[in-house]
Amino acid sequence: MVGAGEGHRAEPLLRALHAREGVRLWSANLLAVCLRQQRRFDEAIPLYRRLLAEVPTEGAIWGNLANALTDSLRWQEALVAHRRALAVMPEAADGWASYGRTLARLGRGPEARAALEKALALGHPHPGQVEWDICLSWLVEGDYARGWPLYDRRWSMARSEANPFPGPRWDGSTQPGATLYLHSEQGFGDTIQCLRYLPLAAARVGRIVLAIQPPLHRLAREIAPEGTVITDRSSLPEPGWQIASLLDLPGLFTPSAATVPFGDGYLRAPEAAREKMASLLPQGEGPLKVGIVWSGSTTFQHNDVRRSRLSDFVTAFAQPGVRLYSLQKGPPEAELAAMPGAPVTDLAPHLEDFADTAAACEALDLVIMTDSAVAHLCGALNRPVWVLMGPLLHWPWGKESEETPWYRSVRLIRQPAPGCWAPVFDRAAAALAERAIARF
Repeated sequence: MVGAGEGHRAEPLLRALHAREGVRLWSANLLAVCLRQQRRFDEAIPLYRRLLAEVPTEGAIWGNLANALTDSLRWQEALVAHRRALAVMPEAADGWASYGRTLARLGRGPEARAALEKALALGHPHPGQVEWDICLSWLVEGDYARGWPLYDRRWSMARSEANPFPGPRWDGSTQPGATLYLHSEQGFGDTIQCLRYLPLAAARVGRIVLAIQPPLHRLAREIAPEGTVITDRSSLPEPGWQIASLLDLPGLFTPSAATVPFGDGYLRAPEAAREKMASLLPQGEGPLKVGIVWSGSTTFQHNDVRRSRLSDFVTAFAQPGVRLYSLQKGPPEAELAAMPGAPVTDLAPHLEDFADTAAACEALDLVIMTDSAVAHLCGALNRPVWVLMGPLLHWPWGKESEETPWYRSVRLIRQPAPGCWAPVFDRAAAALAERAIARF
């Protein structure tokens, strides 16, 4: 078998094997798997199709084709291939699970859950992963009562952050003398989303030790109750402390979408960061000050389908009456360096942490961006932000509405079809033009 991430090393050997008589079928299948791992779908998909022309009843290859089509955002085609695979192998639990995930990406929750339940009934070898998929399908529909009971299934999955702090898990009960060790999990945006719960948790325990990513420390102090210790996850919980992930807190405090607390904001930038940003940005009336972010973290598995390009932002939003400011951090900053003369003021060199970014968002009139942590930051600050949505459904954003109960100031502009960015930029550009014209 070819391990995840090893496709580029296995490819030359498999190409050589594929060229030899007698191993064509299995070597071609493995070669296509390697190409899919490298996201070279334009090569993998035709190879699967050529194989299926020779062996049209090979269910495993139909399943592999379906997975490649799913990864390349060709979800309707993927459904056809999934169904063909399941017609050949109706007892394949993994096939039913993959089919369910593709249905879930299309927002077809009831059908997705039926397929995932079938995978469980057939004895899927990784039931925690399947139940996690079921959980997410409920959450994206806003059915938190059904979703939260399955949310802890994430700990049973083969993932790098699987429960790093086993111990007595806090159940939300009132324990006035207890120390609660709250730790971050997943990305910056997830932490920002759940900082809203600090005052609610603090009201039920004696003290909180908050172990989160260092770039969020200065910002978290603005909401942390008195006596909270803020550290990173290298500081381990002591014996006797209660333990919870920040991402456990929605399940403890938010039984329904109607009960999301602090949807109109709960964070503010520190005064020192505000003063710093006041020296960098023009004050008073003038062109609309619009922040832009075109990519999330490049280490995020699906960033390639939720990110866009700086050139798309400049083409759409460099308009009369608008001045653009880049809030982009990380490797995608190189796109701005590669566009000398672009009408974008780069704030990234001045953004040392999320407190600085928060101050920038407060000073700007609007932020337009693809989905990443800054969207959560703007919502937590109650600052206007338009999120240009990729095709994947992230549960806090729901699946259809332009609004989210988690943040009143967020507007979600969705793709009409997977990977279809042009209408998204067109709608946002038109709305920005109207806003800029109304300014004068």
